[in-house]
Amino acid sequence: MDKIKKAVMVTIMFLVITVLLLGKVLDANAARTHIEKWYQDAWCKNTLKIETEVVLSDGTRADCMSPNYAMEFDFGNKWYEGITQTLHYMLLSQRRGILVLIVEKPSELTFVERAYNLIDAFKIPIELYIYKGYGEDAGVRDYDTFKLLGAKK
Repeated sequence: MDKIKKAVMVTIMFLVITVLLLGKVLDANAARTHIEKWYQDAWCKNTLKIETEVVLSDGTRADCMSPNYAMEFDFGNKWYEGITQTLHYMLLSQRRGILVLIVEKPSELTFVERAYNLIDAFKIPIELYIYKGYGEDAGVRDYDTFKLLGAKK
């Protein structure tokens, strides 16, 4: 009887943990307008006509690759990961780097500022682009053009 109770308890705990974790995953994705890959494809495949998901020598994948650039796409709140990944892709591909930060609402622009401030302060050789995923002026712009346009919210 004790073995049966123990097995039932373990099964119940497993199911509860699974439901909780699944809920977290679904919640995280539900908060986004599109997944990261949608933005990669929209700009790299459809607009620039360049390769996506390029496998590098160590097995990592650059989001997009042109003859001169290795590109990383990331949501604004992951700006610090994006900088590191871009540097890694630059090292392995021997290309210049572009980090495209995806912002889906005005409150996420603060992350772009953080990335810019770090890149500028340490003269990190990464070009910063913003993929603005909201509003009438949605699309990709380099950071300087974005600031010239007044970073419309």
